[in-house]
Amino acid sequence: MGVGAKVAGMLAAAGVLAIAGSASAAAMVLTIDGTVNGLGYDSLGLFGPQFGMLSGDISVQLFYDPDLGRRTLAPGYEDINGGPGYFPFTYASPVTAVTITANGQQTSFATAYSGSISTFGGSFLSFNGTGDLPPGGFSRPYALGNMFGVAAPLSLEQAYSAAVACTACANFQIALPVPGQTYSYASFAQIDVTRISIASAAPAPEPAAWTLMITGFGVAGVALRRRRSVAMAA
Repeated sequence: MGVGAKVAGMLAAAGVLAIAGSASAAAMVLTIDGTVNGLGYDSLGLFGPQFGMLSGDISVQLFYDPDLGRRTLAPGYEDINGGPGYFPFTYASPVTAVTITANGQQTSFATAYSGSISTFGGSFLSFNGTGDLPPGGFSRPYALGNMFGVAAPLSLEQAYSAAVACTACANFQIALPVPGQTYSYASFAQIDVTRISIASAAPAPEPAAWTLMITGFGVAGVALRRRRSVAMAA
């Protein structure tokens, strides 16, 4: 094996290790899939024209880390919260990001300022997450939602998947501040849920990991071109 190929292999391996270490082993993702129940409004213009309507398939994903928040357990009830506004104010937000896919468009934003997720009695689930105050902003971005009357998970820390069929049994709202203004625009929808699941979240590459991987790909490409040149010369 040539030196270039060896270096490429080392860099690629290091990149994989960097990705694997970029998120907590406890990180989870809650996914609610379904269709918009006729009441979906996109005043933010995140999923199409501003002030347009939402329709068709929709997916709401909540990324959270139970190790970051304050956990409250009781029979049939679990709540994990943290950040300013949640006593005793010493825990970080367990809700780290929200991703919503609607109208064939996807939007994501971080909610690391504060957040909570809770499940109750196997029939009710709620969440909220708030992001950092943007430079020069007057309000924080936030997301909130709930699901009721269907098979909600009893635990927020174990894998879970259930096919359901319910009408307008979930909803979400996201709000983002308008630059230079004291108000926010919000997008929201009611959802006919078809599936709910909890799974381990695949860690997202950090910037350093991306740089390492790109460098590795570049070295691998140089090594491959050199081998081809040698073969053609022979």
